[in-house]
Amino acid sequence: MPANTVGWIWVLLDAAYYEVLTGSLLALFSFTLTKTAAERALAIKMSIVILAVETVLVGLSSVLVSVHLIPGWADWAGLALFLLCLVPVYIWGDKRWAELRKQ
Repeated sequence: MPANTVGWIWVLLDAAYYEVLTGSLLALFSFTLTKTAAERALAIKMSIVILAVETVLVGLSSVLVSVHLIPGWADWAGLALFLLCLVPVYIWGDKRWAELRKQ
């Protein structure tokens, strides 16, 4: 196999490992803090949304950089955009969690 193909496969495997690890930890810590079924449902929804957005923004930018379709700095731009997207999700999730705790 050419070196470029091996590097591309390595990037995909590394990204998949990272996604599974972070998604599992996020779900585990979210579930340990819940007390009701509604809180668990919110934790699952937030975990899925965050994991999906991370996969699209960070994973896609990493793959596109590895196949040389976009410049290398764009990989960091995808990560920065993901982190900016997390702010409103966390603010909304925190408010919703507080509403659920009051009920």
